[in-house]
Amino acid sequence: MSQNVSNQNQPPQPEQPAPSGFYSIEVVIQRTGLGVLMVQRCISYGIIHPQEGDEATALYSENDLLRLRKVRRLVSELGLNWAGVEVVMRLTDELERLQQELNRLRS
Repeated sequence: MSQNVSNQNQPPQPEQPAPSGFYSIEVVIQRTGLGVLMVQRCISYGIIHPQEGDEATALYSENDLLRLRKVRRLVSELGLNWAGVEVVMRLTDELERLQQELNRLRS
């Protein structure tokens, strides 16, 4: 608990994107409402693909943030387990890919 108290006395850190619109794990956690373990699980399931680097220096794109918010909704609002999250994410990715292909063929 003393750690939380000492952090409260520090001024808030400005939310700054890393170069080229990528974000640190701290910003990702703040913007998505997920914890580090949930983000790590999303990486291990292939749901997001941060830019190369170790866990402390990996950078996350705006698309990663959108996908993490979707995971949060699937888990917290719809009550899906990880198997369900993986299936929904895979199917929506495939649907998006097929829609892009259809649009390309119509052009």
